[in-house]
Amino acid sequence: MDRLACVNLPAMPLQVLLRTHPDWLHLPAAVVDRDKPSGTLLWVNERARAHRILTGMRYAAGLGLSHELRAGVVTDGEIALQVARLTRRLARFSPDVEPADQEPGVFWIDVSALRHLYPSLQEWARLVRTDLQAAGFHSVVSVGFTRYGTYAASMSGARELVFRNVKEEEARVKTVTLDRLGLEQKLRDKLLKLGIRTSGDFMKLPADGIRKRFGIAAQELHRQANGEGWQPIKPAALSEPVIRKTILDYTETNAERLGTLIAPLLQSMLGDLSERHEALRQFRFKLTLDDKTHLDETLLPAAPTLDARQILNLIQLRLNSLVLTAGVIELRMHATGVPATERQLTLFRETPRRDLQ
Repeated sequence: MDRLACVNLPAMPLQVLLRTHPDWLHLPAAVVDRDKPSGTLLWVNERARAHRILTGMRYAAGLGLSHELRAGVVTDGEIALQVARLTRRLARFSPDVEPADQEPGVFWIDVSALRHLYPSLQEWARLVRTDLQAAGFHSVVSVGFTRYGTYAASMSGARELVFRNVKEEEARVKTVTLDRLGLEQKLRDKLLKLGIRTSGDFMKLPADGIRKRFGIAAQELHRQANGEGWQPIKPAALSEPVIRKTILDYTETNAERLGTLIAPLLQSMLGDLSERHEALRQFRFKLTLDDKTHLDETLLPAAPTLDARQILNLIQLRLNSLVLTAGVIELRMHATGVPATERQLTLFRETPRRDLQ
């Protein structure tokens, strides 16, 4: 029987937020869709749950339950970038990695062919979790037999779970409470009013009335929970960064001239991304100075783009802000892409015409 793993970074966008606000680690914290009292809580930590602060609540309602609640916004671009990075990181442990569409930080991995590469699947799970911990992320790794089973089990809080058979997986899944499963607030509240508190209670509901009473999303979840609608792993296509490097024949200290050196290299990099039907999500450049020191800078456009002028403006602003202790002798650049829209690709390929007037 095929074996499947779910690698779950609980509330991954919140983990990203807490990396920039380490002073919030021991406080109730949440990610909101907008930083206003009317903002909706999208992800919450365990300390917030202890105060009965749940996803779907308004920020103001959460503050009413705990005045210590801290919240911030994490953009879709930041989330997409982290998912892409984590997908590449997990691909070192298996070539078949599928990020979840609706829940960032959840990945399914085919581990059927890994038994002969590792002493055990328990050891594989431990290595994955240790690697993610080194990258600054808390994770739970669940190895089982079904998508729903491994996902629900990963929500139970244990660090590593490896099920020996399907019955063992089912028994664990039935104990997971609904507030752990990322359900929409309306659906979760309806089920709680009916006394349905665990995944096992939900699975016992008659399938015929699920869609009529709770909607299509609940019906699909119910089907998956009861072992229907099996789907094979759809591995994400991994995209390697586009890299350029140039060694200067002289030491350069002028920011404007450095920008002029970067411009043609950037245009070439954007061309490579366009050929791969991608737009630039992150640009990183490293300056090696004559005194053997390095300056490593990362730029993140507001949205993925192939607009060279916009990126060059960002680069020039960053160069102007740098304090060079010596002249630059080497430039190294990395461009990371994400799938581009057809409009972005069309605009990049169009050649502007002269205005004869």
